[in-house]
Parts: sequence; C-alpha cells; structure tokens
Amino acid sequence: MKSFGELSERGQARRLRPLALAALARYDLEVTGLRLISNGWNCVYRVDTTDGPQVIRVSRPSPGAHDRSVASEIEFMTALVEGTELAVPPVMRNRDGGLVTLASATDVPESRECVVFGWIGGPDVAEHRSPQTWEKLGELMATMHAFAETWAPSAAFHVTDYDSCIPYGEALVVFEPGRTELYGLEPVLREATDVTNQRIGELRRRGQSMVIHGDLHQWNVKIKHGILSPFDFEDLLTAAPILDIATSLYYVHGDDDYLDLARGFKAGYERIRAWPEREPGEMERLMFARSLDLLNAVLLDTSLDIGDMERFVRKRGTMARIALGQEATTPL
Repeated sequence: MKSFGELSERGQARRLRPLALAALARYDLEVTGLRLISNGWNCVYRVDTTDGPQVIRVSRPSPGAHDRSVASEIEFMTALVEGTELAVPPVMRNRDGGLVTLASATDVPESRECVVFGWIGGPDVAEHRSPQTWEKLGELMATMHAFAETWAPSAAFHVTDYDSCIPYGEALVVFEPGRTELYGLEPVLREATDVTNQRIGELRRRGQSMVIHGDLHQWNVKIKHGILSPFDFEDLLTAAPILDIATSLYYVHGDDDYLDLARGFKAGYERIRAWPEREPGEMERLMFARSLDLLNAVLLDTSLDIGDMERFVRKRGTMARIALGQEATTPL
C-alpha cells in the first residue's frame, strides 16, 4: 500500500474520509452523506445532514512553518459574525463546546484539526467577474479592516506577523542552486526581494498593523443574491491593510480587465475607509511579495500543479520589475 504522501489528492481525500467522519461523530449532527468538495491545501467535504448541508474542513499540517493557529482563525471569524453584518460562515461547536476538533484515522500519518462550518451557497466571485462585484469585494475588505482596527482579541490569539515576502516562516528556497530554472531573472528577483522586504519593514515601523484576512482573493469569496461571503481565514496575518489589498488584486493583475476591476475595488473600499496608498503605485509594487511567496510555495510542495513553469517564473520577473520601478504601475 502506498504511503499517504505518495497518493494523489483524490487518494489522500479517500484516506481522510474516515477521519472526517470520526470528527463529525463528535457533533450533534445526523449525517446522511459526505461528498468531497476539494483537496488542495486542506481537504474540504460537504456534509449532508437531516438539518441541511454543512462543511467540514480537515486542516493540512504545515511542518516547518510558523504556527497557524486554527483556534485563532476561528476566534476572528466568530468575532466578525458577532460584530458585523458580514455573511461570514458560522462555526459549529462540538458536543464538548469546542470549535476545533482533533481527529485521527488509520493510514493517515498524523492527527488533523477539523472545523465544521455552516453552508454558504453560490459560486465563487471569480465566476461573477465585473467592476460591480469587485466594488463589493473592496467594500467587504474595508469593512473587515474597520472592524479589525478596534477589535481586541483574547490573550490566546496568535497569528503570524507579515514581516517579509515569505511571512509564514517557510525557508526561502527560490534561489537555492538547482531548485528551479529562473531564466536569467535571478538578479532582478533578488533585488526585488530585498527592496520589498525593506518596504514591508517600513510599513511595520509605521505601526499601522491589524489582523487581515491575508488571502481574500476571488476564489475565497462566494456570492449569492448579490451578497458576498468570505471564507478560508486560515492565512490570517497582522499587517498593514495595503498588503491585504495587494494580495487580493495580485490575482487579476495583468488581465485585460484588471484596471476596471481594481478601480471598482478601490471605489468600494473608499466607501468605508480611506485608501491606504501613500503614493500612486505603492500597492502594485507590494504585489511582488505574494508573487514570490507563491513561487516559493510551489517549489516547496511539488504536488502543486501550476502548469507552464516558465510562464509562472517569468510573471515573477514582471512583478519584480514593477517593484523596482523598471516597469510602470497602473494608476487607479
């Protein structure tokens, strides 16, 4: 029998199914079905029950990274549910009153933290791509920032501080000899890394950090009847809000409709809070951080399929040149 690490994502999901069922047995739920939604970073199943659908997320261990506290993630989500009108999915408590359930199963090499969320319907925002939708996305992020600005977490709350281009503590392997072909881009990537780390350090010294989602891109927000529901809060960080914006808009940067989407996002954000750029183009120059972090993640986890590696690397070169002022930013 193959080891867990040798299995495909679907094979791993089959091994994790008994673990998810073991966790669900600790909830007051009458489970009638369990269907795989996705097994990318985490393994997520739809749970059909006599009271309607729920979702269980089986968290992926992150060896070598700073502790990503699931309990802290859930604390922030619960606070948003209680303190705002945002359509954040509620978290169900197990029979012991806990919001996080540790479960294990045969042939899964370690225990996993499991969380049961209320079901949120609708497609991803990515499927409703328009300036109007991105305007709502900007308003959503600004509302979360406004809440986080005055929110007082518990003493046990702990998330990673966004202190560099690789914020979660993994080793930076992009420049290791033989790790990957950089197509002559190593000098510009190295320079952009140093410059961006300095910019992030300057933002931290300005003392404007707050809890941010850290990964509020178009696939981490559902839309139903015009209402946006954010999910996947596991990448929470403490950071300046402009870094949250840079991450969200990075994923549409360079697309034909980028300018319309970004301007819509900005208009929605400014309905709630002031746009945090100190100078035109600052947000786009900071996008290099997410760009480099994604390349690093792909090199650390070879199971992540990104298609054309050369194209993927060369996009990092473009973002590096933007960070260094060698290519123009797009005025918003």
